[in-house]
Amino acid sequence: MTKKEIYTYLKYNGVYDSSVKKRLKKLIKKYHPDLNNGDDTVMKLINEVKKELESNTVSIKNNEDTAIKNNSKSSVDVINITTLITKLNSEINSLNKKIEKGNHDEYKLFIEYNSSLILYNTLKLNEKLIKSKIIRLKRFRVIDKVNILLMIIAGLLMIYSMYFSIMLVSIIYLEVILVLIRYFKIKKYKQDLRDINIMDKEYKDFSESIKKEIDILNKDLFGVKKDVRVNKEKVRYYEKLINDDSDADIKDNIKYR
Repeated sequence: MTKKEIYTYLKYNGVYDSSVKKRLKKLIKKYHPDLNNGDDTVMKLINEVKKELESNTVSIKNNEDTAIKNNSKSSVDVINITTLITKLNSEINSLNKKIEKGNHDEYKLFIEYNSSLILYNTLKLNEKLIKSKIIRLKRFRVIDKVNILLMIIAGLLMIYSMYFSIMLVSIIYLEVILVLIRYFKIKKYKQDLRDINIMDKEYKDFSESIKKEIDILNKDLFGVKKDVRVNKEKVRYYEKLINDDSDADIKDNIKYR
């Protein structure tokens, strides 16, 4: 048995892995001198191969050079696969960074949206309070009823005394002042309502724009997450292929996948 045959049996492809070690142990048991009438010729070659594998200085000279040539293609393929796995892992890391950045952007948008929603709810609450105040101001209140009653009494009695004439004028003056106060308050409240309506419209536009941004971000992140999943599947496939004891022909086809 030659070194070439030993390397062929071991299916050595440039990686001294567990499968190669198992086959080497089988050869050692099979060609041990104690089981071959003291013949240690093959055993010496096996020990040389073992030392070369462990020291990573594999070299076959003369007629054994063909074994290296035969194994060189599969060794190159393994190196190519390892490089490909490294590139895929690098791509996965960069995609994960995009996902993190995307999630952070999405979080900021949600915070912004929630802050605006709090302001919007405050606006709506203020709108209800202002409307209730306007309704109360427009109502015919007790003081108005009392003033009207006093005006009627003073009007009826003013012919008897100048005092009732002064009383009538005072009551009318008071009622006018109260009406003007209510009028200007209602006017101010109505302006506040108009401002709230304007802000309400602005909020709705702002809300729609943020929702669109979040939708776009979610779509982009969905695509990125899909790419991460696909790349991880590729890495698992290639790692399994390297560690698998499959034929070299299968490994030769990896680059076409």
